Amino acid sequence: MDVNSALSLLGSIGWYQTYVYLLSCVPVINAGIVMLSLVFLSATPHHRCFVPNCDPNGLNANFFDTFLSQSIPKVFGSVVSYESCNRFKQINDSIIRSDAKDVCDINRFTNQTESCDHFVFDRKQFQSTVVTEFNKVCDKSWEMSLCQSIFYLGVLSGAFIFGVLADRYGRRSVFMAAPILGFSSAVLSSFAPNFLIFCSSSAVTAACIAGMYQTAFIIGIEFIGGQWRVWCGNIHSILFAVGAAVLCLMAYYVRDWRQLQFVIALPVAFTLSYPWLFPESVRWQVSNGQTSKAIKTIKRAAKWNRVYIPEEYLYTCEDVSDYLFI
Repeated sequence: MDVNSALSLLGSIGWYQTYVYLLSCVPVINAGIVMLSLVFLSATPHHRCFVPNCDPNGLNANFFDTFLSQSIPKVFGSVVSYESCNRFKQINDSIIRSDAKDVCDINRFTNQTESCDHFVFDRKQFQSTVVTEFNKVCDKSWEMSLCQSIFYLGVLSGAFIFGVLADRYGRRSVFMAAPILGFSSAVLSSFAPNFLIFCSSSAVTAACIAGMYQTAFIIGIEFIGGQWRVWCGNIHSILFAVGAAVLCLMAYYVRDWRQLQFVIALPVAFTLSYPWLFPESVRWQVSNGQTSKAIKTIKRAAKWNRVYIPEEYLYTCEDVSDYLFI
């Protein structure tokens, strides 16, 4: 089968190419959303130490309060602020000086500082993030950096693993596994009970999104010819940026990280139907001895585009013998 000639006779772009290309755009937009999601999910708001006996327990603590000047060391710069990871030590209750009128009085605090493991966050921009829920700041901030590295390691490994699977079992085979696994792991991330599960499930989601992105790009561009191929490839790059813009809108209206993560997972659900909607790569079918299936795909595309492809472009002597005995 003369694949290049058959594809060229379909035209540079037609109804069938448009259909396949539009399907390929969804994974590209999803990639723009998911790949940059940690910018908001793992954002680190301004924070300070929790001050015992001064700050109320729970989420009711106010980031800016009247006792900060005596309980938190100041940082002098262009704007006076307070240290994020240290606080002044308090005098033991049993030896409180008589002139300490209340628990937050300046006389209760010493000039010595200590680190802390409980923090109060500024919630003006974010109601909650992964960092605020799991306290990944100060001496634990490296854990969030490691999680981000694992996330992008998932992108790298997903591109490699699904690339190998696509070469061996077909491009469409990627969409038989990646959407289900990617959607499930994305939803799991939104309900993650601990930091380890969040990082692990996020890496799996990243791997699946990377696999779907590159596979959709290949199939979407393969059927398009001429100068349209260059334009459509560039549009894919633009759509990645569109996905990033959509993520910004999501993060603007959804300020809780668990809810945001769940919203991010929803567009991935659109790809669950792709095993039935996406065609297989014609070039992959021919190179793997599935000529009869490739001919069916070309004929279907020709019917959509209302063009005629001569038989000599579809069958060679070897193809005819293979086709008759399949």
